[in-house]
Amino acid sequence: MGFRHGPPSGRAGFSPREYLRALSTTFAYTPRVLGMVWQTSPGLTAGVAAITGVRALIPAATIWLTKLVIDGVVEAIAVGGTGESVNRVVMLVVLQLALALAGTALDHGGSALRAMLGDRFSNRINIMILEKAESLDLAYFEDSTFYDMLERARREANMRPTGLVTNTFSLVGSVIQLVSVAALLASLAWWILLVVAATSIPYLGADMWFARLNHRIQWRRAPDARRLWYLGYVMTSDETVKEVRLFDLGGHLLDQYRRTFARFYRENRKLTISRESVTFVLGILSAGTASGLYIFVALATIAGRLTLGDLTLYHQALVQTQDRLRLIFASVNSMYEANLFLTNLFDFLAFEPDIRPDPGRHAVPRPIKDGIELRDVNFTYPGVREPVLRGINLKVNRGETIALVGANGAGKTTIVKLLTRLYDPSAGRVLIDGLDMRVYDVASVRSQIGAIFQDFVRYHATAGDNIGYGNLPVKDTPGLIESAARRSGAAEAIEGLPRTYDTTLGRWWGDGTELSGGEWQKIALARGYMRDAQLLILDEPTSSLDARSEYEVFQRFKELVAGRMAVLISHRFSTVRMADRIYVIEDGRVSEHGTHEELIALNGTYATWFGMQASAYQ
Repeated sequence: MGFRHGPPSGRAGFSPREYLRALSTTFAYTPRVLGMVWQTSPGLTAGVAAITGVRALIPAATIWLTKLVIDGVVEAIAVGGTGESVNRVVMLVVLQLALALAGTALDHGGSALRAMLGDRFSNRINIMILEKAESLDLAYFEDSTFYDMLERARREANMRPTGLVTNTFSLVGSVIQLVSVAALLASLAWWILLVVAATSIPYLGADMWFARLNHRIQWRRAPDARRLWYLGYVMTSDETVKEVRLFDLGGHLLDQYRRTFARFYRENRKLTISRESVTFVLGILSAGTASGLYIFVALATIAGRLTLGDLTLYHQALVQTQDRLRLIFASVNSMYEANLFLTNLFDFLAFEPDIRPDPGRHAVPRPIKDGIELRDVNFTYPGVREPVLRGINLKVNRGETIALVGANGAGKTTIVKLLTRLYDPSAGRVLIDGLDMRVYDVASVRSQIGAIFQDFVRYHATAGDNIGYGNLPVKDTPGLIESAARRSGAAEAIEGLPRTYDTTLGRWWGDGTELSGGEWQKIALARGYMRDAQLLILDEPTSSLDARSEYEVFQRFKELVAGRMAVLISHRFSTVRMADRIYVIEDGRVSEHGTHEELIALNGTYATWFGMQASAYQ
């Protein structure tokens, strides 16, 4: 697993070689994106392409008709306005109107199709990001650099791919218009096209230069952009606002928000002023060139070499050629910028999990006969030098409950992550019935485990869904959710809610009902009880419960784990001593293990901790 920690190498400016490389970058992801667009909706994509092609031919036809109308008017005046000459002018104007109406219809039709295609494609990209995130290992989500890449990918998902598609169709349409209009202009003098192109090309170089600057700025900003979101969340979330008010943190957090935003604004302002200043100078050059060429055509008309219709035709063709070139360069620049940013998206989509479901592997045996064992296990988190676990050996036998005790950071929760195969060991093996856990399908492994974590999730959904999420395939089985709620002690609280199990929990939605911390914890316990799991893991499962509720929970728990394997993690020795065996974890190692009585008799670390906690209740 590796991450890119900086923007693409290279200077912000362009050498001739870099300029050519930038042009190749312009279309780097275009074929891939267009293929994805076609897969999203072949019908809409074909419709947009057809409308783009037909619409692009109308400007040249309109310019040609305008020339014919003007020449027809001049001819009609010369012959005294006879019926035939007048009728010809009228027919030409009607044809112009028909073209204008067709262009308007195509504009509206194309706009509607592009909007629908854009919505569907943007949604598909967002789903691809979520699908990829859902497939990745836990290790990714414990790395801040990954979150920066996710932020960049999600930030661009609604804009860059759709923008690339829009600009691709715009480029195709503009090229068709340019070819048709430039052909009219070239009929006067071919060198005019060279002059127009020479004064327009600097726009493209300037746009690409500023696009690269913007890309580098946005890349660097990703961590601060996440921080802005986080500051806004802390100041507005129901989970944090009480403490923010109590400690009067609002002003301090808002000041951080203002300072970060102000820095973003200063960078944006500097870039905007520079870009607009350069394009203003280039605009003066382009306007001067157009005026000079217009004078050339006007003098040719005065000399009698061109008609008034020709004057209009060439003037409009000149303006249209400049406009089309400018639009083409703008589309190319937008595609170049989109491809720069799409690197973020496709780099993210290229991530692959190390641990992935494989239905072709063995299913976990049911029942597990021998138990689950960690043998000589070492583990080091990605990007960290020091190992968290060192030579861990422990086993959960069939029908046995073990407890893990130790100081915070000793490695207890890491052991749980290995048991649930959220990680694989750096060295050593995790065994199920004597076979390495990796020979089993990971989905099968996790389906046999029910886990309740201290940092459980409070889903802002119905009470029934909060519990049913513990086992989606059987969530709708009559009575199963209610049974899990009774076993966890959550049933009493749920049955007192306005719509019992159909009541939305949390305050995020208008009809939500908030629960106490202890009630939420019982909901989480019920979620863990939804599975007919062979291994139950409780990581500080009663930290929010009072003494009586804790006692009731563990009375039910002892009944629930009868004949199953269970792992308890707790700082409360009243909970720990119910385990069949206890493992003391210190500095990533098992320092002691045995029954409660054996560890007390050993008079080691466990006995010391137990005595300290017992004395607090005397």
